Formats: sequence, C-alpha cells, structure tokens
Amino acid sequence: DLKMVKRVSKGSPSSVYILHSTEDNKLYALKMTECLDESEAIKSYNEEMELKKLDNAHVCGYKEFFITYDKQASSVFVNI
Repeated sequence: DLKMVKRVSKGSPSSVYILHSTEDNKLYALKMTECLDESEAIKSYNEEMELKKLDNAHVCGYKEFFITYDKQASSVFVNI
C-alpha cells in the first residue's frame, strides 16, 4: 500500500510526488504526466517505454507504470 507524503515538483504537464510504501517501508517517487488527448498519451507512453530500456547509473529506473483517467479533469495520467 502506498501513501502520498508530499508533492516535490509541479510543472507542465507533470508533477512529482513522494510516496511511502507501508509494505517495505521505503520511499518512492511518482511522476504523473497529464495528457489532454490520445496523441499526448501515446507520446508519453512511448517516452516511458524508451526510459525502461535505459541501463545507466545516472538514470533512475521505475518499478511500475500505469495509466489512470481523471473524469473531473477529463485527462489521462501516465504514471511512473
């Protein structure tokens, strides 16, 4: 289970949050990228797939990747 600790960065179109895992007691970063249409969502998805391929000490990897839809904002969020 993950609990949001705080937002550490807000930009356009992404925000970064610190999350605490009650399962392993570690902190994780969550990057939420707002996509206003399908083409933005596809572009963001493709960027994340390229990031997943990187193996570099100066680039952090990610544990999970998921997509959510915010009905109020009428936006898709790509989350890593």
